[in-house]
Amino acid sequence: MNILGKGINAIEVDLLNLNHEKQSGNIMKNISLAKIVLGKYQPRKHGKISKESLQDLVESIKEQGVLQPIIVREMDDEKYELIAGERRYLSALEIGLTVIPCLIKNVNEREAFAIALIENIQREQLTLLEESESLLKLKDEHFLSVDQVSKIIGKPRSTVANLIRVASLLSPECKLFWENGDVDYGHIRAAIILDHKFQNIVIQYVIDKKLSVRETEKFIKEKKYLDLLEPQVTKINNRPLVSSDDMKILSEKFLNLYNKNVRINALKTGRIRVLMEFESIERIYDYLDIEN
Repeated sequence: MNILGKGINAIEVDLLNLNHEKQSGNIMKNISLAKIVLGKYQPRKHGKISKESLQDLVESIKEQGVLQPIIVREMDDEKYELIAGERRYLSALEIGLTVIPCLIKNVNEREAFAIALIENIQREQLTLLEESESLLKLKDEHFLSVDQVSKIIGKPRSTVANLIRVASLLSPECKLFWENGDVDYGHIRAAIILDHKFQNIVIQYVIDKKLSVRETEKFIKEKKYLDLLEPQVTKINNRPLVSSDDMKILSEKFLNLYNKNVRINALKTGRIRVLMEFESIERIYDYLDIEN
C-alpha cells in the first residue's frame, strides 16, 4: 500500500518518522554528492536559490556538519534522486563536501512526490508562491480536500484555502510579478477576483503607481481598472462603428439597470450584439421571473 493509500494519519506518522534509521525498506548512509541528482519533485524552481540565501545554512554546516539527512531514492543507474533537502544538498556542494548523510527511502514515484511536497512545505524556506503551487499540486495530484491538505501539513484551513485559491486563479504574468517581489501577497489576493486580463492590467498599474494593498482593494472595488482599457474603434469602410468607450458606458448602464454584466460586440453588418450569460436555463427563468 502506498503512502496515499494509508490515509491522512498514516501520512503524518510517516512524516514524523522520516528521520528514523530503522524504518522498513529505508536505509541511512553517507552518499557521494556526485551520485545525487535533483529530483523532479522539488517545489522550488531549479536555479531560484541564491548563494546569499544559503549563507546561514552554509555557515551552520561548516561548524556542525549536516545534522539533518536529506531524503533520496535509489535509481537504476547507481544514482540517487533527491526527494527532499535541496538547500542542504546545495549548501554541501557550496562548501565542497564530497559526501552527505542520506535517508534512502524505498518509495515509488507517487510516494516520492507526496513526501517531497510535504517535507518541503514544512521544513524548507519556500516563497509563498512556491508554497501555494505546492499545496495546489498536492491537492490535485492526490485528490485531497482542503481539509485533508490542512491536516497533513499542519496549517490552518483558512491559510491553506487562500493559498490554493491564489495558485489556481492567478495569471502566469502576475505570478511572475509576485515571484520577482514587485507586489505583495495582499495585492495578489485583491486581484484574483478578476479574470486574467484585468489581473494583469491591475497589477501592472499597482506596480507603476506603487499602490498600497488598501489602495489596490479600493481601486478594484470601484472598478477603476475599466478606465485603463485602451480605447479601440471598430470600423467599416474606414468609418467608426462603435468605440470601446461607448461599449464601456453601455456595459455599465446594463449593469446598473439589470444588475447583470453583458458583452457588446460590433458586427460587420453594422448591427450591435448584446450578450448576456446565465449559468443555466433555470437562472434565466428566475431572472425573467417566469415559472417553468
